Amino acid sequence: MLTGTAGIILYLESIHYPQRYPIRYQPQFPYAIRSSTHMITTHKLPTTSVILQGSIFNYNGGCVLGMSGSDCVAIACDLRLGVNNFTTVSTNFTKIFKINNHVYVGLTGLATDIQTLYELLRYRVNLYQIRQETEMDIDCFANMLSSILYANRFSPYFVNPIVVGFKIKNSIDSNGNKSCTYEPYLTAYDFIGAKCETNDFVVNGVTSEQLYGMCESLYIKDQDEQGLFETISQCLLSALDRDCISGWGAEVYVLTPDKITKKKLKARMD
Repeated sequence: MLTGTAGIILYLESIHYPQRYPIRYQPQFPYAIRSSTHMITTHKLPTTSVILQGSIFNYNGGCVLGMSGSDCVAIACDLRLGVNNFTTVSTNFTKIFKINNHVYVGLTGLATDIQTLYELLRYRVNLYQIRQETEMDIDCFANMLSSILYANRFSPYFVNPIVVGFKIKNSIDSNGNKSCTYEPYLTAYDFIGAKCETNDFVVNGVTSEQLYGMCESLYIKDQDEQGLFETISQCLLSALDRDCISGWGAEVYVLTPDKITKKKLKARMD
């Protein structure tokens, strides 16, 4: 019987390099290693099945979708708040938050982090408005959100945001008249703040795969306000029909330069 540290080293090496040692020097299970102070007995552990846990981003479910049209943008989400995929806690949990009249943010992921991040964003936006005496534009907000997520990358917020709104461009013509144009703006993030800007649609949440497929099939470029509402509603409802941990109603915001329209939709209730 081998004792002390030498026995442990020989045992570990004999497992990885059995060809180096004769059979008589290879310890067998169960075996004991005696030292001057105590005895350690090692037994072979039984084989157990591994239970794979779901992603923390899927724990509460939910999805968000943004889509652009001609001088209009829309953002939509489901209203379900679940726990561990199977339990429905609330059927009126919105994931869309207003920053100002031209900027909206959608947050999916862990519900507690959604609320914490939104409170931080609201604090930063209000502080900016007090200091600068103007509203935060969408470029500034999108970069600020990216910086916040990246700054917390070692202890991240478990959220996947999207930002939709209008990029306002001011101009002066040859006669000195001022005018502004409203350009639709869409961007999506991962949980450490990497942006993905686009000019058609963005999705995030547990229903992303279904939403991508529906949007690629139904999206039409440069739709008017009513057409955009119909398209984003059909994409969202069709995706929710194919996902069991999202649904229980939905809400849609359609933004134009001069008004905001909010509508609620009926969806799967199982």
